[in-house]
Amino acid sequence: MKYKFFDRRVQECHVAMIQALQNLATQLEQECCQESRLVEKAVNELLKVKTRDRQAVAALEREIKDALDSE
Repeated sequence: MKYKFFDRRVQECHVAMIQALQNLATQLEQECCQESRLVEKAVNELLKVKTRDRQAVAALEREIKDALDSE
Protein backbone atom coordinates (compact mmCIF):
# COMPACT_ATOMS: atom_id res chain seq x y z
CA MET A 1 0.00 0.00 0.00
CA LYS A 2 2.77 2.40 0.95
CA TYR A 3 4.58 1.75 -2.35
CA LYS A 4 1.48 2.39 -4.43
CA PHE A 5 1.21 5.80 -2.82
CA PHE A 6 4.85 6.62 -3.60
CA ASP A 7 4.49 5.26 -7.13
CA ARG A 8 1.45 7.45 -7.71
CA ARG A 9 3.26 10.51 -6.31
CA VAL A 10 6.27 9.83 -8.54
CA GLN A 11 4.00 9.54 -11.57
CA GLU A 12 2.27 12.80 -10.65
CA CYS A 13 5.65 14.50 -10.35
CA HIS A 14 6.72 13.12 -13.74
CA VAL A 15 3.53 14.38 -15.35
CA ALA A 16 4.01 17.81 -13.78
CA MET A 17 7.65 17.95 -14.92
CA ILE A 18 6.73 16.90 -18.46
CA GLN A 19 4.03 19.59 -18.59
CA ALA A 20 6.46 22.21 -17.29
CA LEU A 21 9.04 21.19 -19.91
CA GLN A 22 6.45 21.32 -22.69
CA ASN A 23 5.38 24.79 -21.56
CA LEU A 24 9.01 25.91 -21.49
CA ALA A 25 9.61 24.50 -24.98
CA THR A 26 6.56 26.36 -26.29
CA GLN A 27 7.71 29.59 -24.66
CA LEU A 28 11.22 29.23 -26.08
CA GLU A 29 9.82 28.58 -29.54
CA GLN A 30 7.69 31.72 -29.36
CA GLU A 31 10.63 33.81 -28.15
CA CYS A 32 12.86 32.48 -30.94
CA CYS A 33 10.20 33.38 -33.50
CA GLN A 34 9.97 36.91 -32.10
CA GLU A 35 13.76 37.28 -32.17
CA SER A 36 13.87 35.97 -35.73
CA ARG A 37 11.32 38.57 -36.81
CA LEU A 38 13.32 41.33 -35.12
CA VAL A 39 16.53 40.17 -36.79
CA GLU A 40 14.75 40.04 -40.15
CA LYS A 41 13.46 43.60 -39.68
CA ALA A 42 16.94 44.82 -38.70
CA VAL A 43 18.51 43.18 -41.75
CA ASN A 44 15.87 44.71 -44.01
CA GLU A 45 16.56 48.15 -42.57
CA LEU A 46 20.31 47.70 -43.05
CA LEU A 47 19.73 46.68 -46.66
CA LYS A 48 17.61 49.79 -47.22
CA VAL A 49 20.34 52.00 -45.75
CA LYS A 50 23.01 50.29 -47.84
CA THR A 51 20.92 50.80 -50.98
CA ARG A 52 20.43 54.49 -50.17
CA ASP A 53 24.18 54.84 -49.55
CA ARG A 54 24.98 53.26 -52.92
CA GLN A 55 22.48 55.54 -54.62
CA ALA A 56 23.99 58.59 -52.92
CA VAL A 57 27.52 57.56 -53.90
CA ALA A 58 26.40 56.94 -57.50
CA ALA A 59 24.73 60.37 -57.61
CA LEU A 60 27.88 62.05 -56.28
CA GLU A 61 30.02 60.20 -58.80
CA ARG A 62 27.73 61.39 -61.62
CA GLU A 63 27.86 64.96 -60.36
CA ILE A 64 31.65 64.86 -60.16
CA LYS A 65 31.93 63.28 -63.62
CA ASP A 66 29.52 65.83 -65.08
CA ALA A 67 31.42 68.68 -63.44
CA LEU A 68 34.75 67.41 -64.78
CA ASP A 69 33.30 66.85 -68.25
CA SER A 70 31.88 70.37 -68.38
CA GLU A 71 35.26 71.97 -67.66
